[in-house]
Amino acid sequence: MHLTPFLKRVALAKLLGFILGALGYFIFSSTATLSGIFLLGMAGWFVTLGALVGILGFYQTMPFLGIPIPVWLRG
Repeated sequence: MHLTPFLKRVALAKLLGFILGALGYFIFSSTATLSGIFLLGMAGWFVTLGALVGILGFYQTMPFLGIPIPVWLRG
């Protein structure tokens, strides 16, 4: 299977989001009295946020406006 640069970026961002979500799950489960469902939701949120950063960081201009997006904002 050949991964395009776009798919590689999304996969890397999702992997980093998963790692941060798992790390947050273990840190917060040992220090706070939060429910397990909340912690799993937080881990899922990090994976989703990683995917959004990977997808949105691919664009170099705003699709409808044509304005270039600065590198520091793209992610």
